[in-house]
Amino acid sequence: MLAQDRETGEVVGLAHAISPVQWLMEAGLDRPLCLMLARALVELEAVSVADSARGQGLGHQLVDALVRAYTRQGYQAMLGGIHTHKPHLKPYYEADGFHVFGPGMPLDLQLPIGWLRYPAEPSMRHLACPLAGHVAYQHGVVTGLLASR
Repeated sequence: MLAQDRETGEVVGLAHAISPVQWLMEAGLDRPLCLMLARALVELEAVSVADSARGQGLGHQLVDALVRAYTRQGYQAMLGGIHTHKPHLKPYYEADGFHVFGPGMPLDLQLPIGWLRYPAEPSMRHLACPLAGHVAYQHGVVTGLLASR
């Protein structure tokens, strides 16, 4: 998703999200489950706003637009991560409806077939945002994924 300056046409913001297919494949899931999760989970990869456009809420608008777009497409949860050396991002993402984990805290996905752990690194903080009414987050666990499928 891109944002452009109305007068100059210059790109002043960007938000990018994609299904975490590589991680799902590396997790050793069978192909049908991997494909179902690839249509249920989306990972927020990047949000960037040009210095000239900061402080105007553009980043929040871009994230909100991505959340709405993936919700309309039937995705059930948005995941992501932020570096611990950027503590100012915690309240930023919380304002967008994300749960922000402690540094290095893993994220567990409770699935109909059992549990799947999203990798954690000490230098990162996980983000999780349910996109469907039947999906919930509590204490490091996302529940309800694939329940309606």
